[in-house]
Amino acid sequence: MCAYLVEACGAKGLADYSRADALKYRDYLIAKAMAGSCVSRVISSVRAVMSFAISEYALDLKNPFVSMYDDRLAGVSQRLPTPIEDIFTLHQ
Repeated sequence: MCAYLVEACGAKGLADYSRADALKYRDYLIAKAMAGSCVSRVISSVRAVMSFAISEYALDLKNPFVSMYDDRLAGVSQRLPTPIEDIFTLHQ
C-alpha cells in the first residue's frame, strides 16, 4: 500500500505530500486496473497511516487523503447468486 504511494508520487517527508499527490495516487491505482472497492480500501489504509503519524507526532498538518472522492463501484461487477438447481447438479 505505501509502496504504491512511493511508486506513484516518490518518497517524501510526511509534510511534503500534497492533495495533488493524493489525487495522483488515486489515478495511479485506477490505472493499475484495480476495482473501485480495492482503490477505496487502499486509500483508506494510507489515510489511516497518515492520520496516525500526524496525530502521534502532534504535527500541524492536514491529511491530503481526507475527503477524497473515489468511485467504490467502478470496475466492480455484481455477482448473481448461483441457482439452487445448479448447486444440486454439481454435487451429484
